[in-house]
Amino acid sequence: EVNVNLVMLRALYEKDRVRSNIGIMAGSYPNANMVNEPGVLKNIYEANAGFKLHKRRDLWVDAGIFPSHIGQEGVIGMDNSTLTRSMIAEGSPYYEAGVRLSYTSLNQKWYIALMHMNGWQRIQRRAGNSTPAGGLQLTRKPNDKVLFNISTFVGNDFPDSVKKMRYFIDLYTTLKFAKKFEFTASIDLGMQEIFLARSKYDEWLGTALILKYKPTERTAWVLREERFYDPYSVILTADASR
Repeated sequence: EVNVNLVMLRALYEKDRVRSNIGIMAGSYPNANMVNEPGVLKNIYEANAGFKLHKRRDLWVDAGIFPSHIGQEGVIGMDNSTLTRSMIAEGSPYYEAGVRLSYTSLNQKWYIALMHMNGWQRIQRRAGNSTPAGGLQLTRKPNDKVLFNISTFVGNDFPDSVKKMRYFIDLYTTLKFAKKFEFTASIDLGMQEIFLARSKYDEWLGTALILKYKPTERTAWVLREERFYDPYSVILTADASR
């Protein structure tokens, strides 16, 4: 079967201390990943606006719908090392909605962002949920060949009556060497409270190793090895009874 995973129309605007982004999409990706969103929200890839808080510093506050701050792989396939996305990408948010405060250092080597979100991969907050969610992203890029990233999520993705706090951290590093090689290592660690057993948690773990060899500008060979361990079915099932 021939199908369309993602088709998108995007517009970006930035001038002086104001910026905005909007992206409208269709395809099998939004059909599968946006099922919890109502109406036209299913077709929004991003819709956000921001204001630069300092004239000379790269300090911004943005609000709206964003691509997720978690993970090395994203929705747009051509931006990823491999054609398909890894299990840890499928098991963590692709998008988020809320407010973001971000800062990039003058030498472009540090990036830090704080997020206030509506939940774990949610544009509209889940019915009966009044718990705010938060996130942090810290990126270090000492040079154009090395990148380190830490991203976190803290929040409850269930109604208040069955509140179960979720704590999650994603770490990855990308190394470029010998001019034609790129190596990425990623690890995700998560834990979620068991309802009515606040001192006990269900845990999961995911890893991915990606090696990319690019002999020419127009060709590449990529090898990926991955594992996903979720013995309590926190991520790999929609079962919310635990």
